[in-house]
Amino acid sequence: MSDNKRGILYACFTALLWGFLAIILKMASQFLDSQTIVFARFSVAFICLMIIVLARGKREYFSIFKRPPIMLVIATICLSANYLGYMQGIHLTSPGNAQILIQWGPILLALSGVFIFKEKLSSLQKMGFVVALAGFTLFFREKLVHLLGTSGQYIAGNLWTLFGGTMWAIYAILQKKLVQKYNTTQLNLFIYGAATLIFLAQADLSKLVDLSVLQWAIVIFLGLNTLLAYGALAEALKYTKANNVSIIITLNPVLTFILLGIMGEIGLNWVAPEHLTLLSIVGATGVLGGAIMIIGGKNNS
Repeated sequence: MSDNKRGILYACFTALLWGFLAIILKMASQFLDSQTIVFARFSVAFICLMIIVLARGKREYFSIFKRPPIMLVIATICLSANYLGYMQGIHLTSPGNAQILIQWGPILLALSGVFIFKEKLSSLQKMGFVVALAGFTLFFREKLVHLLGTSGQYIAGNLWTLFGGTMWAIYAILQKKLVQKYNTTQLNLFIYGAATLIFLAQADLSKLVDLSVLQWAIVIFLGLNTLLAYGALAEALKYTKANNVSIIITLNPVLTFILLGIMGEIGLNWVAPEHLTLLSIVGATGVLGGAIMIIGGKNNS
């Protein structure tokens, strides 16, 4: 198998895991608060990765904890903020809504190339920004009209999600630089461990003690999702172009909506069904289509 095909398969696996993620996070929010969920995700991922590292005899990977590069510390804080923002967005709105608005992250990542790396936009990319902006406007306005309550919960959820997307873009920029010098497993080991400590003081550990077997299964799945999705993402970036990876993972909301639709058809009421109008569907399609145009459009030299 060529490196490009291997990278695409890793990216598809990441998209698949993230397609399920929003739904499972919404289920977890029914019995745990956001900070405890994020703590559980990072701690399970760290413990599992630590076991793997020790089993492979790679104790030298732990040396990065002694003197971590400042860029890695900032990346850890940004990914931690991304997890919290995304979790709050799902909790306050819905899985489908958060999946659409979190695409602000990949779009912002592409936009950063213009201002940070002085890249020029192609005509297709410029058109993509217009399409994505129009899509965001339609989707946000239509959902706002139907879901806005007196408490402003929906607006708060959207702001949390956009904040999470912004933090992810900064993390991705830093991660792309870090993988050129450090092993991806070593980087993730530090990020998961440090993020676990960040949320330790905020987590309600007493709630974890009282979980049922099914609830523990959900928590463990979320931790493994973190470990496997970001591990596969790092491998995808190693074997194929970042643009290819970004396009594939940008499509993961489609899987989320498909899964929500299937759950509704077979009568599974684990999460509330999405209420989509024609305009919100058009808006969502615009966001995804615009993101693909931005990421996939070749830069002018």
